[in-house]
Amino acid sequence: MVSDIEHFVARRNELREIHKALSGDGSRHTVVRVVQNLGLLYYSCGKLDEAETMLKRTLAGYEKALEPEHLDTLRVVQNLGLLYHSRGKLDEAETMWKRALAGFEKALGPEHQNTLNLLQSLGVLYHGRGKFSEAEAMWKRALAGCEKALGLEHQKTLEVVQNLGMLYHGRGKLSEAEQAGYEKALGLAPGIMIGNVVGCIIGISLLLWGLFYVR
Repeated sequence: MVSDIEHFVARRNELREIHKALSGDGSRHTVVRVVQNLGLLYYSCGKLDEAETMLKRTLAGYEKALEPEHLDTLRVVQNLGLLYHSRGKLDEAETMWKRALAGFEKALGPEHQNTLNLLQSLGVLYHGRGKFSEAEAMWKRALAGCEKALGLEHQKTLEVVQNLGMLYHGRGKLSEAEQAGYEKALGLAPGIMIGNVVGCIIGISLLLWGLFYVR
């Protein structure tokens, strides 16, 4: 009960901030930021049409107020890609994620968490579309980055190993799956295959959700 009340109060305060900003009391950057929060609020409520409209307005605003390669702009691009992916607009999602990946890699480096998250996301997208060579390329880049930045035994590294092993195993490339350390990552006996792309997508969505709200 208490958590429900706190949730309501938080949403009410957000709506007050949105109303104030959109009424003209605030800088251009503040208005754009609040429009983004409105879009993400719509997303969390399942109002995807409204969420897409707000996020596209946010992107246009940041591109004008900041720069196309500014980190805040790239985060909106990343979030818009996630929204497109959840709606099945895979071409649009791919375009957004590739743009965000290029920007984050240039600004933050190939081993930054944002870069690695996008490599994972693009791998999932390509795998789901049957573009296995592209999925392999994304996940191999993600694996190299995770191993260097996080270590061989880190959970995120092992998740990428699992994705690569799932891809190799599903294509009958058993030696590549073994070489990737797939069985070790899963903790299963050799020959047992577990691969659930939907589960990967859900995990990545939850991972990226922490980047959504811009305060």
